[in-house]
Amino acid sequence: FTINFGSAGGNAYGFNPTNVNGTTIKHTKIIIEGNSVDSTKNAIYIIRGINTTIFNNTLQTNTTNGSNSHVITELLTTGSLNITQNFIKHGAKSIFGSAVQSNGIVTGGNVNLNVFIINNTIITEGNGGGNGISITSPSGGGIIRDNFINVTSSFGTAIAAIALTTVN
Repeated sequence: FTINFGSAGGNAYGFNPTNVNGTTIKHTKIIIEGNSVDSTKNAIYIIRGINTTIFNNTLQTNTTNGSNSHVITELLTTGSLNITQNFIKHGAKSIFGSAVQSNGIVTGGNVNLNVFIINNTIITEGNGGGNGISITSPSGGGIIRDNFINVTSSFGTAIAAIALTTVN
């Protein structure tokens, strides 16, 4: 299954489950392209999910001027978040010369969440900051292991994790 979406402006989501229990996204190719000035472009954008699995997908965003565009964004989720065996790429550039945030995976504001990010290829490109994986406040635990992470942005990091129990 392929979702290819391009947009010159406005928010764009390849897949946007909200308040859903047991979401599984697998064997899918999602490509988001476009100019994202003051808007959000995400291949997958999950809010208040419970027990989400993202498995064996190709997920890519190619944006210009986007500071809120990431490949996978997950917020306010509980249970488990399992991201395994995916190709995740975010390319961002600024034609105005300002920094562009280009994260591969972003999580935040979660309660009792266990995060498992295993055996993925994660690439972030851009002329600003960008992390391969950015995790904040998972009050459960988690495992990050066996990932290939390539960050080519000016001041990004491979993994930015706060309060994660286990990182391998």
